[in-house]
Amino acid sequence: AAGQTVTADAVLAAATPAATGSHLAGTVTGGGDPLDGGLVVALDAADFSFVRAGFTDGAGHYDLAVPPGSYRVELVDPSAAHAGEWHQDQPLTGLGSSTPVGVAPGETAVVDADLDPSGFTGAVAGTVTGPDAEAASGVWVAVLDTATFGFVAGATVDADGSYEVGGLAAGSYVVAFLDPAGGFAAEWYPDATDAGTATPVPVAAGEMATVDATLGAPA
Repeated sequence: AAGQTVTADAVLAAATPAATGSHLAGTVTGGGDPLDGGLVVALDAADFSFVRAGFTDGAGHYDLAVPPGSYRVELVDPSAAHAGEWHQDQPLTGLGSSTPVGVAPGETAVVDADLDPSGFTGAVAGTVTGPDAEAASGVWVAVLDTATFGFVAGATVDADGSYEVGGLAAGSYVVAFLDPAGGFAAEWYPDATDAGTATPVPVAAGEMATVDATLGAPA
């Protein structure tokens, strides 16, 4: 639930050792650059049960010791800076259409991937100043859903006038600027006095929408 932390403990059984000499290995990049800390998961191709998982190193390399068999391979960036996929170039919803990878006894099957640097979420960021071009530090930035005007996320403008609201699902938002100290007039982007006349800001996954504002003096 919002504002709460749920505890999920587990006691894991020892893993069954993999047959000696059989491996799934390869290199994972993100937009062409080596992906450090990427998660690689191997599932049994027949029943989708978990078999092995590991992380890529600083060069984007990974190596999973697995029993001989056929596998579905998932590649994910835990930081969400890149879109995950199932081999070969299938979205995370495409497990059933992924390409099985066969691993023969004593051999290494190579599965490389280049993840799309689009991530799962987007952001709104910009600079907020006052009528004399001074940084409007301390102003609240509220990001609301365009359809419902429900609050989604927010941030406080820093001392240099900058702010960033991340973790936004792809979609359309309206942005409000409110000064709790009363030194600046409230405003909806861009230069609107209410949510209904504000201009919606499109946010794409993995991208940052720039929303700047110059606030006037209070009425």
